Amino acid sequence: MQNTDQIIEKIFEESYIKLNKQLSTVLFKNRRYKILERKRIRNLLHHLFRNFKEETRQRKKDFDETLTKNNLIISYTREDNTYKAKTISCGDNWFDEVQSLTDQFNALIQDNIDLVSKEYEESSQGLSKQDRDNTAKSLKYLNNVKDNQLNAVETEIISRFRDNYKQFEEDNKETAYGQIKDYKAFDLSIINELNDYYENVEDKIKSFGAKKKHIAVLLKNLEKMNESKEMDVTKSLSSVAIEERLFKIPKHNHKSLDDKIVREILEQWHLMHFKDFDILKTFIHKDERTKKDNPEDDHIHMIISGFNRKTRRYDLPDYTYQLMKEIAKKRGFPLNCDKKWNKASQENQLLAGEAYQLEFYDFANSILEKNKIDFRFGILAKNEENKFIRDKIKADVDAPNKSKSERWGNYENLLRDEFKAKFEALDAAYKEVAKENKEKIAEEYKNKTNSEIELYKIKVDSEKKQINKEFNERNRKIKACLDLKEKELDKKDEEIKKLEGTINKLNAVIKGIIQRVFEDISIFDTPLNNDGIAYMKEKGEFIISHLRRVFTDHNATEFLTDIDKEELKRQELENKHKEKEAKAQQRALEELESNKEFNRKIENEKRIHIAKKCLNDLNIIFESKAGSTVKLSDNSKVKIPKGISKTRLDINLSENIDDVYDYINGKISLGSLILFATNDINHDAAIIREEEAMKSRNEKRGFLNKYKYKLKPDSKLDWNK
Repeated sequence: MQNTDQIIEKIFEESYIKLNKQLSTVLFKNRRYKILERKRIRNLLHHLFRNFKEETRQRKKDFDETLTKNNLIISYTREDNTYKAKTISCGDNWFDEVQSLTDQFNALIQDNIDLVSKEYEESSQGLSKQDRDNTAKSLKYLNNVKDNQLNAVETEIISRFRDNYKQFEEDNKETAYGQIKDYKAFDLSIINELNDYYENVEDKIKSFGAKKKHIAVLLKNLEKMNESKEMDVTKSLSSVAIEERLFKIPKHNHKSLDDKIVREILEQWHLMHFKDFDILKTFIHKDERTKKDNPEDDHIHMIISGFNRKTRRYDLPDYTYQLMKEIAKKRGFPLNCDKKWNKASQENQLLAGEAYQLEFYDFANSILEKNKIDFRFGILAKNEENKFIRDKIKADVDAPNKSKSERWGNYENLLRDEFKAKFEALDAAYKEVAKENKEKIAEEYKNKTNSEIELYKIKVDSEKKQINKEFNERNRKIKACLDLKEKELDKKDEEIKKLEGTINKLNAVIKGIIQRVFEDISIFDTPLNNDGIAYMKEKGEFIISHLRRVFTDHNATEFLTDIDKEELKRQELENKHKEKEAKAQQRALEELESNKEFNRKIENEKRIHIAKKCLNDLNIIFESKAGSTVKLSDNSKVKIPKGISKTRLDINLSENIDDVYDYINGKISLGSLILFATNDINHDAAIIREEEAMKSRNEKRGFLNKYKYKLKPDSKLDWNK
């Protein structure tokens, strides 16, 4: 038996063939995205479609958006085992359309998942947990129903059912908790016989409604209790929705392939080994080139559905693992291990992956040979340099949380490395030149600087003298002008003071007139009637309008401000008067509403008192000793039947007082009233006690007459309807 190191060495020796052709590595990486990882799937689609907003880090650093128009997207339509491909070029307007295309592809993935989920829901014959619990509860109910609740026919049928139930318990006494029990002991014909009896019976049946309800559940579900409900594969935590296949020739190989050849490799490999899984889309990225027109940075992402058309399950990881094991066996080192990928050891996963990679290299090389390509794919020699490059690429690809812009060998970092190398070369050359010419440059700079300083000093002195001369002459002229203007201003000040005296007197007179007019029309609280107030207001407004016209005609607009102020004061007084009247009206309305509310409270308390009195009388009947005679609130006496157990009726009057009144007024029966009970009441005991109480009630002041419930002496109530 070969050990792991020997097997890996064998793989390397087979791959590292000394050919006349050049050897290149290739990155063929599969990433899987689970159904529940919707956000992760969405992030992948954003990267594939370049669906990033203009100011985001990804759009600035992960690719060159001016080259995105060159990207290609291939969509597939499947007919049996063949595909029709349609190629879409991104074009100049890609970023205007990318959002809708991303949403469409995401919807396609989710729609496929929903379709499979619906298929499982429709094909599954088993019962849900809720239905199973309800069926078990109905079986238990029929087995435990009391004998005093059964007539002769029911007793005979139920006794046979109880024999079935006893056998059922015997069959399942060793069944562990959580396992499905065996229900074959039950004879469905017994349930049908009991159902037929209830459908045609004319006599009164105790607890008729409850019995019918449980029999309906058993008729619907009992036959399915031995069937298990198949789990919806789309709800599994491990189900893989899609797989991303990345094909890229690492940059250090300095190789590239035409898009058609790469597509041929990926599509033919898929049709050969994964024909039961659909190809959804292929994305060819040409916008990560570090040099213009250099296709070495181009790469392809192919998206595969995780749904197996043959098995109708999302089993891509397990299918791939079985394929890897077959390939390993074919290459001479069979693996004896688990069927499922997640159960295999790390060693077996590694060996299966190495065999799978080698098989892919051989397949891809056959395509390269067919297309007369001058290099082949393989594993490079195991020297330190190649190992460092491989480890850097693998660490970047496998890092789940590292952003693309942080990865070694990505678009931005490769540009940065090239720039750094050029910068370091230029910097070294510059330092050498600077060292050789340092003293010469320093001396020339010093001489030139000193000469320029002397010339600058001479120029500054000359300009300074000229500026001082011009400043003194301009200052003399300004002073003479200011003296003349000052004399003219003094004369004007005298004239202004005289005019101001006259204007102040006129202002006082006019303001007095305005105030008097507004005093005459602001008479809201005077003893005048409404007609007098309206007359005074109309007269004042007439005078004010004339004043406004006079002030406007003579351009005396400063008085208009006084009129506006007085008008504002008058308006405030009028508003206060109206507010006072409104408050008086509001108080009157509130007093009226308060009286209504008081009357409503009195009426409600009266209703509650009557309802409580009714419930108290009912509970006297329900809770009294069997065979005794009790007195009710209206002093009437009723006799409690013998052999009937006690019970009690509690009802929330704040919610159900209208229902109690309906009972008092004969609109509903006691059976309907019991539906509103807040406690666990013995339904049958309550019905019998009330019925016997009605028979024995005092004819003149009977309990039900007290609450106006009219019942004919010879009438009967059927509490089962």
